[in-house]
Amino acid sequence: MLGARHTGQAHRLSTTSTARSQRTKSGSSHRWLRRQRDDVYAQQARTDGYRTRSAYKLVALNEKHRFLRPGGRCIDCGSNPGGWSQVAAELVLSGGTDKAQPDAMHAREGLVVAVDLLPMPPLAGVHFVQGDFRSDDVQRDVVRLLDGLPADVVLSDMAPSLSGIRMADQARSMELCETALYFAQQYLKEGGTFVCKIFMDGGDPSFQQQLRSLFRKVHIEKPMASRKDSAESYLVCLDKQ
Repeated sequence: MLGARHTGQAHRLSTTSTARSQRTKSGSSHRWLRRQRDDVYAQQARTDGYRTRSAYKLVALNEKHRFLRPGGRCIDCGSNPGGWSQVAAELVLSGGTDKAQPDAMHAREGLVVAVDLLPMPPLAGVHFVQGDFRSDDVQRDVVRLLDGLPADVVLSDMAPSLSGIRMADQARSMELCETALYFAQQYLKEGGTFVCKIFMDGGDPSFQQQLRSLFRKVHIEKPMASRKDSAESYLVCLDKQ
C-alpha cells in the first residue's frame, strides 16, 4: 500500500508539473500573439504583404542612406523568411516584384541573392541559396550567381541562436558579422554598402575600427521597427574604399 501511495503521489506531481508547463507555454504564446496584434509594424506588414515586420527595418535604413538602387546587385545574408529580400527585390529589380505572386516572371535587371541556413519560400526574381554562410561552398554558390560582377550591397541580418548568456551571444553575433564582412571585402564593389546586425551598442570597438578603415562612412542605427527591448542595432557602412 505504501508503494501504491507513493506512485499515486508521483503521478499527481508529474501531472501538476506537466499542467504548469503547458500553462507557461500557453501564457507565452498568448503574450506573443497579443504583442503581434498590438504591434503596428506587424499589422502594416500584413497589409503591405511583407513576410515579416523586420522588412521595415531595411526600409528605414534605406530611406535614410539610399543604398538600394534599381539595377543593383544585392546579397541578403540571413534572409529567412524573406522580408529583407522582398524590400531589396522591389528596389533593385527592374519593374519591382509582386509580393502576392512569387512565381511571376523574373525581372531582367538587378540581382538579389538570398542566403539562409533554413529554407525560404520562393520570391520572384530572388535567387535563394540554402546553407551556412560560413561555409566556403555556400559562398562559392553565391559568387557564381554574381557571374563575375561585384555586389553593390551586402546585407547581413544573420543572428545566432541566442543562449541568454550575454557574452557568448555577443561572440557568436560578432563571428557572423566578421564572416559577412570578409565576404564583402572580397566581393563588394568600390563605393558599395555593407549592413550588418549586431547585438550590442556598436559592437566590438576593434570591429568598428576595421570597418572605418574599409568604408568612408560608418553609422550605428536602431530603426524604429526594432523592438524597444531588443539589444540589436545595425552598422551601415557606406562607400567602400
